[in-house]
Amino acid sequence: MPITMVNLLDEERDWFKSCFGVQQTQSPAVTSFREMFFATTADVIVVNDTLLHERSARHPLVLGRPFIRFYAAARLVVKGHTVGTLCAYDVAPREITPDQILHLQQMAGAVVEFLMRHRALLTRPA
Repeated sequence: MPITMVNLLDEERDWFKSCFGVQQTQSPAVTSFREMFFATTADVIVVNDTLLHERSARHPLVLGRPFIRFYAAARLVVKGHTVGTLCAYDVAPREITPDQILHLQQMAGAVVEFLMRHRALLTRPA
């Protein structure tokens, strides 16, 4: 995938904590795909062609640069709350296999585990 990232969400923006294929470190909420996750209980979303998907067809990053045509993401959940996503984007439509979806979920689990360990280190008494 040409663009991949771990992003953390707040009310106003997406924070790109680890990314490949983009130079920004954040984006405003208006250019986020996160609304798709808040409209479903699914832990994984795959949009094979963003122009054919109702929720993404008019998205600013689909209609404009970088012209996203594929989106796949796994929800990052910490203590019952969605804190972000592990996601992949492409500028061409594509399909992924069930095994690739499973790998995306497994990597998302590893990200959550890393976040929890990092938090434990930060909150540990000195």
